[in-house]
Amino acid sequence: MRHNETILVFPGGGREMPKFKGEEYTLRWQGRSGFARLSVQHNYPIVPVGLVGADDVYQSLTTRQGRWGQLIQGLSEN
Repeated sequence: MRHNETILVFPGGGREMPKFKGEEYTLRWQGRSGFARLSVQHNYPIVPVGLVGADDVYQSLTTRQGRWGQLIQGLSEN
């Protein structure tokens, strides 16, 4: 931003790609809006871009409420 260069951000980060069964094609940006705050503070433009296909790479067989889903969530939070 200091050098007025274009910055590419993925607000969901690495957590955006792996999803549980039934959550395909949804955004997971909860609590990840710092990029927007910085953009407003520095009068920096945001250009929305969508990447298609990440949810088609694999098929999840695990739900968030299932045993494996709870285990995976517990591990990812630590």
